[in-house]
Amino acid sequence: MPSYAFKRPPTSTADYKLIDKGDKYTFFGETTFTKVMGSVVNYKVAQFILTQAAGWSNVSEQDYESKKETLKGGLETAPSNLGFPDIEGILVYYYYDPFDSGEGTWFAIYMNQKAGIYFSETMNVSDSRQEYNILRNTQAVYVENLFYFLKENGKFFDYYYSESYNKTRERAYTYSWTEAVGEELPVDKG
Repeated sequence: MPSYAFKRPPTSTADYKLIDKGDKYTFFGETTFTKVMGSVVNYKVAQFILTQAAGWSNVSEQDYESKKETLKGGLETAPSNLGFPDIEGILVYYYYDPFDSGEGTWFAIYMNQKAGIYFSETMNVSDSRQEYNILRNTQAVYVENLFYFLKENGKFFDYYYSESYNKTRERAYTYSWTEAVGEELPVDKG
């Protein structure tokens, strides 16, 4: 389980940023193979993450801010700018939306099996759900399984699609670590 860092445990609705369709709660986590930052709106999802995160009650605000800054830096650069070698590998993009909601999940995947380089980035951007997150994983088995699943079930885009991906990614990145909730839904000040 990732060592998530939270500003504080939820003790009341005042501990959440209240918005029109739910509560926004920002989270950050890192393991050997994974870096993630994002926001969740659904209280039960936030509560589950907090319940699963050992030691969250001991995280100080200073530790939270430090983790946030570390992960902001570690996730700032888009996959197309990470400098993956072109030989034996190519950065590809997929979109997966099984319910045709128009708010599916985006993926960037790079595999170079000869060099032992495995990389995936999963991104969600949903204004209606107020869900914004970026998850990176570099574990070979995870990346390979994800790639083969998307190859069969996702919509493929080649590396020429990086500009559109990066534009969407900028929203996911910004709204993952800020308290901003986008233009569509007003913040409930009550």
